[in-house]
Amino acid sequence: MKVNVQDYFQNFYDTMIFHPVIGGLNVQFVKWSFFDAAYDSIIKIDKLFSTVDKNTFRQEMMALRMELIGLSFYFHNSKRDELLLAQSVFTKNYLRDNGSLEIWETMHEYNKVISESSMRFVKGDRELKAAAEFHNRSMFTMLKKILKTHESDGTDPKCIGRVCNRCTCQLGWQKEVIQWYLMSKLAERVSCSKNIKPEAQKAIIYTFMTLYQGADKAIKSVSFE
Repeated sequence: MKVNVQDYFQNFYDTMIFHPVIGGLNVQFVKWSFFDAAYDSIIKIDKLFSTVDKNTFRQEMMALRMELIGLSFYFHNSKRDELLLAQSVFTKNYLRDNGSLEIWETMHEYNKVISESSMRFVKGDRELKAAAEFHNRSMFTMLKKILKTHESDGTDPKCIGRVCNRCTCQLGWQKEVIQWYLMSKLAERVSCSKNIKPEAQKAIIYTFMTLYQGADKAIKSVSFE
């Protein structure tokens, strides 16, 4: 059975992220519990991380989590532009309607990192330049294709841009290059010390990859219409 994008993500965002439900009960504290446990565990690895404000860490990790949900959806529906756009538009509208538009804005920081680092696994300046040109050309081609259909119907161009920024990032993700750039961006945005131990950096990646893998498992099990 195929599922409507909006219906699926309405339920996913409601019950799995913003209004967690356990045993039929809305358990709001669960919304932050995983992030708080991760925060404490990172401090145990490196006390330098204690200078990071816990609430700032929560907010940044939430935005990164939401961006990674979009990335997973892209991986499993990369040839279906209308579905990708529908997911992007719905996510923005959902966050706006729930008074969390700041999450949508912060997601853009991580969306840009995905785009900018997607070819960083390539070795050599000439090869990297060629890979970057391929990435940019692919994004531009996708952008033109979507805009041709939607430029006059009121669709937010930023929603289209978010989808296009994920273009050609599969190999960079598979080679675990993008994950390190995302970790660096998060560390920068929470004012984490640059001297933090490599083990603590890995713990940050483990935190958001655990959330990504849960979302990815759910998304790939569904056929969307």
